[in-house]
Amino acid sequence: GTVQFTVFIEPFCGYCHQFKATINQLIQEHKDLKIIMRDIPFLAEASPMVVKALIASHAQGKYLEFQNAVKEIEPSLTEAKLMQIAQSVNIDINKLKTDMESDAVKTIIESNLTIAKDLNLSATPLIVTKEQLLMGAAPIEKMTEILYGTKVFITPGFISSDTLALILIS
Repeated sequence: GTVQFTVFIEPFCGYCHQFKATINQLIQEHKDLKIIMRDIPFLAEASPMVVKALIASHAQGKYLEFQNAVKEIEPSLTEAKLMQIAQSVNIDINKLKTDMESDAVKTIIESNLTIAKDLNLSATPLIVTKEQLLMGAAPIEKMTEILYGTKVFITPGFISSDTLALILIS
């Protein structure tokens, strides 16, 4: 079977950048793993622009590469600099700009924000599995234990099964 989790991340969150290394390691070590990354904008003025670009990069199959490339960004990030980063991972800039303004991208962002609000998300990264919620950048050992071990750390009793189903659907 497939093991899966969802992680809510923010482009300017330092802990999220730390957790990306864990995500990359998990992907390499566990071929049965499905990770749903839900980008949400709330820390910096440039956050909405970056989140739109990240989500739009899916259409070119460049999401993970782009996600890894934006780890060194500053809150003063300009669109020109973001496009330069996108180009560095071979993203078609014209298509990216068009996709950033699409209804599909807007819908995904709205959905991510609604779910985050339903979870009372106050910090990122927020990791959601079928059994638990974990706030913060969990190290690789803890993530492996959570996903493949038998320990359950937190039971999200306050989350309805409908909300949990929404979170765990890509």
